Amino acid sequence: MNKAILYGNYSNYLYHPLKGVDEEIKSIFNSYLDIHSTEDLNVFNSDTLQKTELLILYKDNLDTDVKAEHTASVLSYVACGGKLLILHNGISFYNGYEYFQMAGGKFDHHPEIRDLTFHGDKNHQITKGIEDFTVFDEPYIFELTSHTPRQVFIEYEMEGKKYPAGWTVDYCLGKIVYLMPGHTADVFKNESYRQLILNSYRWLCMK
Repeated sequence: MNKAILYGNYSNYLYHPLKGVDEEIKSIFNSYLDIHSTEDLNVFNSDTLQKTELLILYKDNLDTDVKAEHTASVLSYVACGGKLLILHNGISFYNGYEYFQMAGGKFDHHPEIRDLTFHGDKNHQITKGIEDFTVFDEPYIFELTSHTPRQVFIEYEMEGKKYPAGWTVDYCLGKIVYLMPGHTADVFKNESYRQLILNSYRWLCMK
């Protein structure tokens, strides 16, 4: 079975513990990937990442643990053909323009947590066949980077307006999917979102 790394915080966190989320993500990929979930920064080295089919980031920069050398390993991994799935707060994995340019955007702020309804592009491979769904989550507002082409495939609705909630990026030889939902483990129990995550993996790994 192919290997994946899920990186997040089990101990040093303010808002987004990996505990609970890790088990939900592992259950989504149970038949597809052997997922190693960790908060150990030593996974960000070329030898480890070269053996990894999928890297999943569920970690923000509210602490100072992630350094430029760790981010350089991620950028190199993706640029050389790696597959990166960024979930929720993972958009803020590193506070630097290099990461934001690769990821296609950066977190700016979020209004109060609430029920959010998500609408997918019915013509995109990732959202095809997935009905609109509603979860209780943080409505992230993004600053989208001007130099990174991205394809938004899902949006959420708030106060009569629609905002991007997921997009794809082709980065050199690699691919990236960002998905906004995921503030709590309960969000990952939603069947439509689980299918969206699985479809994202299939898009990332298609030839």
